[in-house]
Amino acid sequence: MEKIVIGICTYNRNELLNICLDKISVMKIPDNVSIEVVVVDNSAESIAVDIVKSKTLSIHYFPFHGKGIASVRNEVLRQVVKLKPDYIALIDDDEYPCEIWISELYRIITSTDAGVVTGPALHTFVDFNFQPLNIPEMIKGNTIFQAKVRRKNKRVCSTASTNNVLFKSEILNKMEFWFDEKYKRMTGEDIDFFARIHEMGYKILWAKDAIVTEIVNPNRGTLKFIWKRNFNNGYLRIYNKKKQHRLNPLHYITTFINLFIYIPFLPLSILGGLTFWGNWFGKTAFSLGSFLSLFKSEPLVHYKD
Repeated sequence: MEKIVIGICTYNRNELLNICLDKISVMKIPDNVSIEVVVVDNSAESIAVDIVKSKTLSIHYFPFHGKGIASVRNEVLRQVVKLKPDYIALIDDDEYPCEIWISELYRIITSTDAGVVTGPALHTFVDFNFQPLNIPEMIKGNTIFQAKVRRKNKRVCSTASTNNVLFKSEILNKMEFWFDEKYKRMTGEDIDFFARIHEMGYKILWAKDAIVTEIVNPNRGTLKFIWKRNFNNGYLRIYNKKKQHRLNPLHYITTFINLFIYIPFLPLSILGGLTFWGNWFGKTAFSLGSFLSLFKSEPLVHYKD
């Protein structure tokens, strides 16, 4: 038997964690694989403990009060490695996996030379009872909510995210450090983590059928969220290039060009319709985030949700 341990961070999202664990419990698991789950609860009062106790899964629960998402993710890995898994899977607490999630990730990682396998994260605008939320179509159609569903199976990727990933546990032993806690509350620590694994020579492959779905918080169905997320992503793009010593003059040129395209033409973009304007609005925020990052060397505490 090979062991897969699924690691989950959670913070004050009991209803979503409950859905995530319920979906994990009904997944199809390969015959030669055993599954265990590690839940690290970063809430002040360890409020997820009752949710965990109500499940029949093999779950290991740990309260943890460190600050910053990177420190919580590192605690997940510390607890996971104690269980001596062959593979480690990560999923966020506001997502739930499809029935073949683990089996599809496992199939690809064991049939190829990949060290990491990742897949698409869809978005659904529903409440905890899966009833539709009243979110404007221009928000739903924004690019930040569009999954990369057109990627071909087994496509080589340069990084991955903690919302949907499986990787060989042996990789952790070869890393100088895991999630970089310099990111603090910035987000992007997972992109950096898997980018460093890629630079170590491990192949990251795409599993198009290993789908997870994020239940979008109503607070994220706003233009304010679209602005903050895109600004943060733009900042991260340049920040990570600097961190990896891969920033070159072309990045400066494209950043300035984007800035002088998106800002002046933002009012006119409404002629393309509300969804088109919303996407242009997001690209404007992205270009401003990239521009600011050219002149700063520290993580930006901007996006906290």
